Amino acid sequence: MQALAERGFSDLENLPPERLAIAIADVLQENSSYIIEIELREALSQVFEKICVKQDDLANLEIALDNAASDIGSVLTQLFECYIIERFKTNHGEHLAKEHGYEAADKIVNAARDFVAAELAFEETTRHDLTSVDWGGREGEGIVNAILERTVAVYIDTEGSR
Repeated sequence: MQALAERGFSDLENLPPERLAIAIADVLQENSSYIIEIELREALSQVFEKICVKQDDLANLEIALDNAASDIGSVLTQLFECYIIERFKTNHGEHLAKEHGYEAADKIVNAARDFVAAELAFEETTRHDLTSVDWGGREGEGIVNAILERTVAVYIDTEGSR
């Protein structure tokens, strides 16, 4: 949230959820490559899908979005879980599919998703507040890259030992 405040966004608690999501995406993709922009947009779409799933009418959808806006830490965790997995899939998905078949590759990606979720939970317990991380800066990049490297070490580098 610090990064948003530095870019002129104030009163984040009262910012409409859809505007907050777009602002977060814009901050995170500053000075990034087209591929990273696509990965981030896909991750954001997945988070919205999770938030909005099973909302049978507009009123329930609005409630779900308001609840998400009031729990921005959880939304950020979900966003970065999805984003790291998108990066993993971009860099390794096709190789996994060619090597093991699409069904096995999907299973590996799902296992990697659980691993990334655990890594982010660990980050949260050691930092206590992921909303204070400048995800668009060096600190955020370092966290994402470290988790991605550990994920690759577990699910790609050890591939020959399976």
